[in-house]
Amino acid sequence: MDNYKDSLFISAHDETEDGITIQRWSDLIEINLLGETEVNKVVLVNSNSDEIITKYNTDYVSIGVSEPDNFEQIAELLDVLNAISTRCKSL
Repeated sequence: MDNYKDSLFISAHDETEDGITIQRWSDLIEINLLGETEVNKVVLVNSNSDEIITKYNTDYVSIGVSEPDNFEQIAELLDVLNAISTRCKSL
């Protein structure tokens, strides 16, 4: 994980255009990378659902849960982040 320069916590917010909400975001952790990197976007509706994986190039990665009041979902996310961190340290 030497390819990042900083990370930010971004609070839940709505993106609006002309007074109309076009996108609603939950709390996010944004990890800014040093340059364009190919990443896999992995989306799970819940822990029992199939993964939806998309490859794309980006200079940042954001991580969040779809329902910020769902503490079970947040706990699962933290478990995954801990597993990723542990794996990166062992490489």
